[in-house]
Formats: sequence, structure tokens, C-alpha cells
Amino acid sequence: MKSNATKRSFLLISLIPFLIAGCMTTKITTPPVEVSFSSGTARDEVQRYIVLPSHTMIYNADGKSEQKDGVPCVVKGERFSVKYVSPANLRLPVFGPDTSDISMICTFQGEEKFENLESRNLTMEKISNSGASGGLIGAVVAITVASARGNRPNDEYSYETPLMYLNRRPPTADRSS
Repeated sequence: MKSNATKRSFLLISLIPFLIAGCMTTKITTPPVEVSFSSGTARDEVQRYIVLPSHTMIYNADGKSEQKDGVPCVVKGERFSVKYVSPANLRLPVFGPDTSDISMICTFQGEEKFENLESRNLTMEKISNSGASGGLIGAVVAITVASARGNRPNDEYSYETPLMYLNRRPPTADRSS
């Protein structure tokens, strides 16, 4: 059976295209920001690097999201960290099956905002998603296979896209009056 964290990740990943479609973000044209490692050993354990865009968003008075530029942020993992000003492309290390969750901390209006970003096994996601075209039985078989196989060294790993909303969506106006 799939763990709750895996189910949450699968759901969130499925929603990303819809969430991003509703966000107005600008294209990032600056070179990727490099991480600092906690040790030389950590640097040696990197299997590959990925580049992910990082954006900070706010809700305006109408409840629509818009990009908020110039927000100082830090993304931290167990073996690395990177400081930057959003928006930015981040060149993040991936450690194979040892890839762990990372955190995103941004300072907005004098307050630190925190977001946990889960690590992702893209190979398992592809296996799980492949069953969707086979109907309910295909989906059950694919999820069972993905869960049973676990994380493997040659799988492809990544992180959730660093995206943070800095404020809450304002309550909608009462339309009954």
C-alpha cells in the first residue's frame, strides 16, 4: 500500500500544471544560483544536478496570484544550502536514493515564511502514472508495482518546485447582497 506521503506527493504533482497555469510568473533569465555544501564529502556524493525555477507569489485584493520579485530566500537540504533573491533558477544537487526533503525559507514584510519541499522519485511517479491509461485495474497494478519496488540507485530523483505563497488568499466578498 502507498504511504500517505507518497499519495500526497502524487496528488500535488498531478496538480502542479493547474496551479502553475493560474500563476502569472515571469521567465527567469539569470544564470542558475549555485549551492554551498556542508562538506567536501557532501559534494562528492552528488549523483547529478537539476535546475528548478523558484518563485514567490502573493495574492492581491481580488484573490488573484501574482509574482512577488525581490524576496530574499534560502533553500536548505541536509547537505547543502543556497541563498538567493526570487525569482531565480536554482542548481540543486541530487543524491540518488539518499535525496531527502528540502526546506524553503523566505523573508517577507519582516516575517520568515517556511515551506517544506518533498523529494521526488520520478521513476516511481512514471510507473504509477503509466497505469492511468489502463483504467482502474491498470492504475492499481501500477501503484502496487511502484510501491513494491521501492527507491533504487538508478532511479531518477528530483524535488518539488520551490514555489511559495507569502500571504493568504483574501476572503471572497459576499455575493448574495
